[in-house]
Amino acid sequence: MTIETPSKKEYAGIKVMENLPRFPNVHDPRDTYEHAQDLVRRAGEHINSEVKRLQALGIIDANGRRIRTELPPDMRPGSKTET
Repeated sequence: MTIETPSKKEYAGIKVMENLPRFPNVHDPRDTYEHAQDLVRRAGEHINSEVKRLQALGIIDANGRRIRTELPPDMRPGSKTET
């Protein structure tokens, strides 16, 4: 199942939305499977974009490990800050 951007058409001066996302029929296993596959695909795309963002910020390396592991000064034991 792919989600399309709704388009607008005008009928007798009334704007009508078309191509609205269709929700799965929970009683049809094929429909719920397609919906689940679409959710998994979109989640994977989101994860990949976040990994690239964290790498660009210098937070993680190519293996997904944090580059810096030390705590900031205000979070270290013995710091004079309070929460």
